[in-house]
Amino acid sequence: MVFLEEQMDFKEFAENLEIREDEFLDLLMLFLKKSASNLEKLKSTIMNGDAVTASETAHSIKGTAITLRLTEIFELAKEMETKAQGGQLKGLDHMVGAIQEKLDKISEEVIRVRGSASD
Repeated sequence: MVFLEEQMDFKEFAENLEIREDEFLDLLMLFLKKSASNLEKLKSTIMNGDAVTASETAHSIKGTAITLRLTEIFELAKEMETKAQGGQLKGLDHMVGAIQEKLDKISEEVIRVRGSASD
């Protein structure tokens, strides 16, 4: 299930999790807020060469992403975690940027869906 490159169907994702669409949107908003903090933490740990914290932070993103069926973010975070566990921090900053782009798309779509729901 590719979440970001195809049309986002929040209702379908919510049904798969056995929750209402508005609850799913609330979970996404919480994930977006927490991820913003985690991405800042990743940037800092990468810059400081802290592979352990980078791995732990990527693991946190990975876990929530898969729970919410955000497979692309899950895959990126999984790769980041694996590289950081091996002490390889080079290039992770680009992956942080890729996750941020995907989060921005989700945020835009959540705002669009919530706006159309209130019309």
